[in-house]
Amino acid sequence: MKKSIVLPLCICLFIVSFLTGCGSDTDDSSPLSSSEIVKMYQDPDSYKGRYVELSGEVLYVDGSLFQLYRHNVDYPDTTVVYISGIDNLTLNRGDYVIVSGTVDGTVTGTSFDGTATEAAAITAESVTISDYQTIVSPALKTLEVNQSQDHSGVTVTLEKIEFAAEETRFYIKIDNQSGADYTAFEFGSKAVQNGNNYPYRENFEADYPHFPDPIQSGSSAEAIFATSELNSSAALQFIFDGFSADPGLHPGHYTFDAAG
Repeated sequence: MKKSIVLPLCICLFIVSFLTGCGSDTDDSSPLSSSEIVKMYQDPDSYKGRYVELSGEVLYVDGSLFQLYRHNVDYPDTTVVYISGIDNLTLNRGDYVIVSGTVDGTVTGTSFDGTATEAAAITAESVTISDYQTIVSPALKTLEVNQSQDHSGVTVTLEKIEFAAEETRFYIKIDNQSGADYTAFEFGSKAVQNGNNYPYRENFEADYPHFPDPIQSGSSAEAIFATSELNSSAALQFIFDGFSADPGLHPGHYTFDAAG
């Protein structure tokens, strides 16, 4: 719901000239705390000149600035980030970033229907490209598994498992040296815990990497398999499935056991 509130402002904030709000500068170079960031969005001008670190998703890019949508906050906010001072930075809508910079006060504009809009403005000192896992769904616990199984020349490795608040992620690598194409069957794979099956669940917002179809012989690929949230303290099995283009090869199921 928060994103639906922010999205209509994307274009509105960037089709007009901007005026940076007035405010008194400060010599305090310490980063804003979480509680101060909440207050900053209520009155950006009062925090003008303060150093701040934010993370979120790029919603709109317009030359020397972009709009940032912040995830996992209990209040809607709009942030305009100025990036003219950063060289060799290419951003696209949907990128996840970590921003460090100074508060520039309030930026104002007018929407298509004449409604006045306001946002907090940040002048960035650095912008680091990150990912969905880090920004939106950080791992609460990580198991380094690093188990490999070879069937008919197709080696599947379960590298690690990440337990997050709303999903569990399995990091998988396939090395195909079988002499034939191999197709990973994600929707036929599953996690099993306490007698319950947890099938593959597509996370469209995360856009996790998928295996190519097919994985050609002599090549390898990596992907992230997500399921609904699992118990990080209980044992589980991960069963991976696929099939070979050579009917004489039967790679079969790959079953991995992991302790929570």
